[in-house]
Amino acid sequence: MKKYFSEKQSAFATFFGGPLAGGLLVYKNLRTLDQKEKANIVLSVSFLLLIVSFVVVFNISDDKLARAVGSVTSATYALFAYYYHRIFLKKIVDGRIEEGEAKASNWTVALYSVGGIVITLTVAFIIGISQPAYPGSKIEFGETSNEIYYDKGNVNFEEIKKVAGILKISGYFGNDAQTSARLERENNVLVLKLMILQDYLEKAEIKDALQEMHKSLELNLNCKAKIIAEYYDLGGNLHQKIF
Repeated sequence: MKKYFSEKQSAFATFFGGPLAGGLLVYKNLRTLDQKEKANIVLSVSFLLLIVSFVVVFNISDDKLARAVGSVTSATYALFAYYYHRIFLKKIVDGRIEEGEAKASNWTVALYSVGGIVITLTVAFIIGISQPAYPGSKIEFGETSNEIYYDKGNVNFEEIKKVAGILKISGYFGNDAQTSARLERENNVLVLKLMILQDYLEKAEIKDALQEMHKSLELNLNCKAKIIAEYYDLGGNLHQKIF
């Protein structure tokens, strides 16, 4: 027996599972109605919008703006899925259900909601790890291709080489895994940005090492410098500590 998802179930899936979950229910209803071409278009558009939204968000440096864009994109697609169901599917689906054909169970809706969340997080993770650690050009060092990002004309190659040497001596640049840093000059102050896990930043030996690195920067490059240690919390918020 064919089973259909009602408007309320689509709204529930969208609310709890995100825009993709609502799109999946629209896709499933269209497949059940043997409208395979429309179903495939809806599914393709769903994934395309999901990928584009994450690519755009990950490439916006301002966290608040990135969140705003992400929220607007999600809301836009959620409204699209909701109104597509209401305008094109509601009468047909409600009519089929009234004629005795089965409505899908809420457990099935819950599974699609969870599936929507899992797929969304997976796509976000894949796109996230494929993005560069910092904006700008980069130079790689060592066997693990450790990276220093910079803006051309802002710092010179000799400065970058000296910083790479300091990072290697300090242990930030090693041979076990690739690590990244960004070097920039702000108001005649050399700024070195490093990604460090929050747990490590709480350790006294790490704080001491960063203080020593700061002294070494000023001594070897003969200028004022500061180190900004950065990390993201579980909510995606960027935090910074200055040394």
